[in-house]
Amino acid sequence: MSTGKENALQKTALTMTELILVVITVGVVIAFSATQYQNIMKNARQKTAKLNLNLIQSAQELYFDKIHSYYPMAGTAGVAAINANLKLAITADVLDYTCTFSSFGTNYDCRATPETAAWYCQVTKDMPEAQCY
Repeated sequence: MSTGKENALQKTALTMTELILVVITVGVVIAFSATQYQNIMKNARQKTAKLNLNLIQSAQELYFDKIHSYYPMAGTAGVAAINANLKLAITADVLDYTCTFSSFGTNYDCRATPETAAWYCQVTKDMPEAQCY
């Protein structure tokens, strides 16, 4: 014979079906949220890359006015060398920045690439502003 406490417990307890539905619903919400989060982070990184590359582009023009050549004059420079020579303070926490010379100092190709390398942003002397691909 059941008591009043047992009846109250049976009425308030979740059935296995209800529990499974709650878990599935929470899983679907988390899956959609994770995808949105990844898209938001990608957009934020691309905006950061474009801003930093536009700063590099401006610094390149100032450097050219003084030295009559773009930086680097040979090879490829990483973020530390870019900062030191162009007097910038760009941090490379999740993006890798490089500048490569071309045409013996008369042109440059600077890029920002994330760790995943699924996309990159680029700026050159002939581009009005940085673009992401």
